[in-house]
Amino acid sequence: MDAPDGTGRNRGCDRVTDTVSRYGEATADLRPNPSVAARSPEKMLVGRVLVVDDEFANRIYLRKLLTERGCEVMDVGDGEAALALVDKEVPDLALVDVVMPGETGYDVCRRMKANPLTQDIPVIMVTAQTEIQDVEKGFVVGAFDYIRKPFNPRELVARVRNALDLKRSNDALRLWKRRMVRELEVAGSLQRKLFATNPLLDPAVETYMAYQPSLNVGGDVFDALPLPDGGVCVCVGDVAGHGVAPAMVASLLKGIIREAAREFVAAGPAAICREIQTRFRSYVQNPELYATLFLGILSPEKGCWTCLNCGHPDPFLLDAGGTDISRQLAGRGVLPIGFAFDHGEVYGVDRQVTAPAAPGSRLMLVTDGLLESRQQQTGEPCGETRLAEIARRVLHDPFAIDPAAAVFAALRAEGFPLSEDDCSVVVVERIDPATVRLEKQIAMDLAAVAETAAQVDRILQADGWPAEAAGAARLALMEHGTNVVRHGRAPAGSTIEFRLRLTGPVCRMIFRDQGREWSMEERLAAAQALPMDRENGRGLGIIRAVSQHVSLFRRDNNNIAFFAVSRQDNHLPLGRSAP
Repeated sequence: MDAPDGTGRNRGCDRVTDTVSRYGEATADLRPNPSVAARSPEKMLVGRVLVVDDEFANRIYLRKLLTERGCEVMDVGDGEAALALVDKEVPDLALVDVVMPGETGYDVCRRMKANPLTQDIPVIMVTAQTEIQDVEKGFVVGAFDYIRKPFNPRELVARVRNALDLKRSNDALRLWKRRMVRELEVAGSLQRKLFATNPLLDPAVETYMAYQPSLNVGGDVFDALPLPDGGVCVCVGDVAGHGVAPAMVASLLKGIIREAAREFVAAGPAAICREIQTRFRSYVQNPELYATLFLGILSPEKGCWTCLNCGHPDPFLLDAGGTDISRQLAGRGVLPIGFAFDHGEVYGVDRQVTAPAAPGSRLMLVTDGLLESRQQQTGEPCGETRLAEIARRVLHDPFAIDPAAAVFAALRAEGFPLSEDDCSVVVVERIDPATVRLEKQIAMDLAAVAETAAQVDRILQADGWPAEAAGAARLALMEHGTNVVRHGRAPAGSTIEFRLRLTGPVCRMIFRDQGREWSMEERLAAAQALPMDRENGRGLGIIRAVSQHVSLFRRDNNNIAFFAVSRQDNHLPLGRSAP
């Protein structure tokens, strides 16, 4: 556009040209010498910088100054344009003038810090204001740095370099953290498979386990190994510390315990722990890594527990009548696994303790994460006394189908989040034969399944169950048996092992078959996507609907299903699985 004087020039452009010329003359000594720049690459800047200033001349000057030193520079003349640009371009640094029409520099900084996409971009406030409260206000709204006009070019470049260097470091740290989180999630997923909490449902003993690590990975150890005599070798341990190293040691220790238990179980807990100590010290050289451990062997033939405590919290033990006899397994412990000993026989037979394991008795082992968990309102730790009260209440509750999960549920209900440390619970029940009402092998045909379902219905009704509740158990059995026969692909000639237990008001049905491995969750999700009137696929949903508890898992190349049906439909037991 021609100027009013007809010269063809715009006076505003002349003023800008003159101003830029003056800036150029004043900073001629700052223009980089290419040969010097080549010799000193460390002085160059790297990053994308947004300049926000309503003065065009200032923007031109800052663009020239920063571009010559290696920056990619964007500039806008007002706050709204800056906020629109940072969402799209996400620069590494913003140089923002404080005094602008409309959105001030403070407004721009505040809104950038409130936006998750731009909150990590450092902001340097540029202003001619000199009051200390103006500087303070900039930091309050989230500014990284502050520089006053007129500024020294070298000072501005130094502040920009500092901000860009810190931004790169923070970006690298965030990427590292995200990568570590992903890797820990993968490690945690693999460790949870290793420390699966599926129950061990054997003819003479049932063992239930619950586990909650404080991080993605945890340092607790627990296991239950069935023994040839129908008993079980059970253990709970805790590796010192938190994080990846204790988690790796915990995974190693579980393998060591399994190998040692299989080889030395006949010699007893002391011999097993001696072997665990020897192997642990050969693998783990760091003296700061050690583990507490409680290991017990239940022998149905002897009718007793034989245990050794290696620095671990004492267990809880209730006899068949519900009397607390925990004191019989307390004391006489030894040092934790991994401690270096100068001499002497530490894991001796004389350090073992024994207690009766009559049918109907229950043993509960815990890690100290439960004892040290703090009540959310009072901050008080749970402690042995309170945990013992909860344990007795849960172990007496006939509706606590999975007592280990029920202990967790009871603690959370009383305000203990169980999040500060790894938490593990193992409950072992010596089965009372009087509770087993039916054991049989079901042939792989629908007629045999239907006959067994009718037999269960008759047993329950003869025991006083309402017809509706007995029918629910019959329906769950029929639906699961039908699924196994039709879709299990079991070997020819194989059968479904079935056991029915009645524990007070709860009917417990356990199935075992040699069919192919399958996931109930995947099958259920697929079934729920089918039309409502479709017959195939309804069984899983029906089982969930009529059962108070459902567990399906694989152990020793067998599919195991565990359903519990209550005679009281309106009672929600502790530890019930979600429908």
